[in-house]
Amino acid sequence: MRKALTAVVVLILAGCNDVHSVRPLVHDADGAPAFRPGLWVGVDKACPFDSARPVDTWPSCAGAMVVARGRITGATKSSLRDLMTYRLTGRLPTIIQTRVMQDHGGRAPSDRFAAKLGPYQYAGLTVLAPDAQGRMTQVAFWSALCGPPPPQAKPGESPRYVTDQPLPGMTVIGDACTARSLGAVRAAVIASRDWSTVSELRWVRDKP
Repeated sequence: MRKALTAVVVLILAGCNDVHSVRPLVHDADGAPAFRPGLWVGVDKACPFDSARPVDTWPSCAGAMVVARGRITGATKSSLRDLMTYRLTGRLPTIIQTRVMQDHGGRAPSDRFAAKLGPYQYAGLTVLAPDAQGRMTQVAFWSALCGPPPPQAKPGESPRYVTDQPLPGMTVIGDACTARSLGAVRAAVIASRDWSTVSELRWVRDKP
């Protein structure tokens, strides 16, 4: 998947202990924080660049994206047709529900895990910096996981990609899992803060 979208929530439609759902579980966005619309980028100290320059001059590790209400698109010429939709919850911790709608070729994604587990995935989100209007301008996020990471495979064993201790409300299917309720997702988001890599995104400017 393209860097512009994977940087958003590190949600890859390939299992790996991430929480999926067949139907959307986030419906009521009352009181949810709002992203400041415009150009956003992943924060990565190992990827220095001048964010004041045109986006097409940025390195691929920058993960440029355009955030609007309910949708995120790639911000480079090669990723303009990337499209991810999202919804946020108002109750803390904030949950972001995402769904990849089309890839860089403008096609709907095709993935066997998504077909079995559902196209929706989840992450936790914390506001690090708001603007004068209260809109988010920098956030920390982490993937919601089905349970603690599985133990490392012993020599000769096949690696396991999904937890062997699923949280309540999670159903393990193959190498991933699906959630049955928003309550189960919320519990996973809270627990996963200790298991997931926490990444950051920041607003850069109004237009690419």
